[in-house]
Amino acid sequence: MRRILLFITTIVLAVSGVSSSVSAISGELQPGSGLQMKEISPIFISNVTAKVHNGVWMLNESGSQVIYLLDGVHIGGGKYDRFLNKYTLDGQLLDRNPLELGSQHDYDELSFFIGRDNYFYSTGRYSAGGVDEYCTLKRSLSGNLVDEMCINGEWGEATYARIVLATLSDGRMLVVDGDGIGGIYSDIYVMSPEGERIGTIEVPGNVLVDNAEIATINHVAVGDEGAIYVIFTSVGAGYEQATTGVLKYNTVNSSPEVLYTFDGYMGYSGFVSPAGDTFVHVGLDFNKRAMTLRTYNVQGEFTGELLQGGDVYLGFNTVPAGIDKNGILYFRNVEDYKFSRFVLNRKEASFPGTLFGKSAHLELGGDASLLRAEVKTLSELSAPADAGKSYPFGLLSFTAAVDSTDPVPVEFIVETDLKPSDVEARKYNSVTKQYATIPGAIVTETDIEGKPALKLTYPVTDGGALDEDGVVNGMIIDPVGLAVTGGSTGGTSGGTTGGGDGGGAAADGIIPGVPNTGFGAIVNSAGSVNPLATLGVAVVVIGVFAAWRRFRKTPLSFKKQ
Repeated sequence: MRRILLFITTIVLAVSGVSSSVSAISGELQPGSGLQMKEISPIFISNVTAKVHNGVWMLNESGSQVIYLLDGVHIGGGKYDRFLNKYTLDGQLLDRNPLELGSQHDYDELSFFIGRDNYFYSTGRYSAGGVDEYCTLKRSLSGNLVDEMCINGEWGEATYARIVLATLSDGRMLVVDGDGIGGIYSDIYVMSPEGERIGTIEVPGNVLVDNAEIATINHVAVGDEGAIYVIFTSVGAGYEQATTGVLKYNTVNSSPEVLYTFDGYMGYSGFVSPAGDTFVHVGLDFNKRAMTLRTYNVQGEFTGELLQGGDVYLGFNTVPAGIDKNGILYFRNVEDYKFSRFVLNRKEASFPGTLFGKSAHLELGGDASLLRAEVKTLSELSAPADAGKSYPFGLLSFTAAVDSTDPVPVEFIVETDLKPSDVEARKYNSVTKQYATIPGAIVTETDIEGKPALKLTYPVTDGGALDEDGVVNGMIIDPVGLAVTGGSTGGTSGGTTGGGDGGGAAADGIIPGVPNTGFGAIVNSAGSVNPLATLGVAVVVIGVFAAWRRFRKTPLSFKKQ
C-alpha cells in the first residue's frame, strides 16, 4: 500500500476572495523584470503579543476586506491563551476576541484555518493517561466555542491525528490522517458537520513519481465556486526525484482533474487562491538546493518566486499569509510586528482580440507593479452617463503598487480606426460618480499587431488627482477611458451614447498570474538556513517515521466531548 506523508506547518489555510464578473475576459499577463517577487511597504500592526502560532486570513465582510490574525499570550508551561485579532488592510485594529477553550486547556494545536462556513477551526493534541488524543475545535469568529470533536484510533502504538484542513460552505469537513509530522494514504475523508464520515476523496496513484518512496498531501482547499483543490508532492527512492502538482475536484464525488505537475521540487506546504487561479508551493527546489516559495497559475505556468536568503526565511514552520483583493501577499513578520507585503513584479497586460473584438495593451512605467487590470462597461460599473459621450472601448481600471510618489507613466493602446481628434481622454471616479478630462493626456496614432490603433499616454501619481483613493498609500487606482462625442465607434461594435452601457460585452480582465496566493515567508534577522542541512533533516525525519510507523485501518468517527 502506498504511504502518504502529510507535512503540517504551524497553520496552513487561509480564506479570502475576489470573484470576477461572469462576463470576464482575461488579459494576458506580460512578465516584468524576472520572476522574483517584489517587496513593497509593510503594514504595521498593534496588539500583538506572541511570536509563534500566528495565522493570517483575508476575508470579505460587508463589502470590505479585513485581515484576521491569530495571536497567543504565553501563560507558562508551553501553554497559550489565544486571541483572534481583526484589522483593516492598513493595519487598524478593529477587534480582539479571546478564543474560548475546549475541555482540555493544554492542546498542542497543529493546524488552524477559517472555513468556507465562516467558522474558525483548530486541530490539537493532548495527552490523557499516557495516550494522545486529537480534537478539532469549531469556534465563531468572535471566539465562542461551537463544537469540540475528538477522535479515537490507533496506528501501531500511537494515536491518529485526524486533522481537519478545510470545510465546504455547508460545514462538511475535509480531513487527512496524520500524526502532526507524518501521515498515511492518499485518502481525504469527508465528514459531516456532526463529525461522522460520509465519504472519501481519493488521490490517484498515477500522478506520483515512479517507485515513489513517499507521497505528501501538502494542502487541501476549497475555492470560491466550491471546487476542492489538493496540492501534493511525491518523492522517488533515494530522494533523487520529486514531483509536485495540483488536483481539482469539482465536487466531493467527482474524478480529479490534474491541473499541472512540475518536477524537481519537494513541497512542504502550499496554498490555493480562493478563486482557484493561483497556487503557492513552499518547499525544496532540488535544482537550486534551496527553499523557495513558488507561484503558478491554473495553466501550470510558473509566475513568481521568493528565494531563501538574507532576511527571507522559509521552512517547515513558515508563518502563513493572506492575500487581499488586489493580489498583494501579506505575511506576518514576527520580529517587527508588521505585515510584510510582496507582489509579482509585472508591468503589462494584454487583451489580444478580446476587447469588444479588438486588441488592447496596457503598460506602466516607473516603479509601479501592476496588480489588476480590467475593462468594463459603464453599466457593469454602475456608472452614470457621461453627457453626450460614449465609451466604445469601455473604461479601463487598473491597480498598481508603487514605492514612491514619483509620477508613473501610463500607456494604453487600443485597436481602432478612430483618429486622435475623434476621442477625448476622460477620468471616471467611482466614488464621486464624476467624469473629468485627464490633464496632460496625449493621444497619438500607432498600431497593434499590425493594425491601426490609438495610444493614450499620461502620468498618474500616488495620492494625486487621478488616484481614485486620493491617499498616499503605495497604491494607485485609476479608471480611465477614451470618450467619443456622437455615434462614431471606429469599427467597434455596440458603442452607445448617453445611458451608459459603454458598448459591447464586458472585457473584465483580471491579470492571470497575479498572486492571489496565501502562503508566506518569515522575515527575521536570523539570516538564511543551510539548504543542504534542511534537506538532511527532512530525509532523517521521513526515514525515521517510514521505519517504525505501521498502519492498520480503524473506523473513522469523531466523538463529542
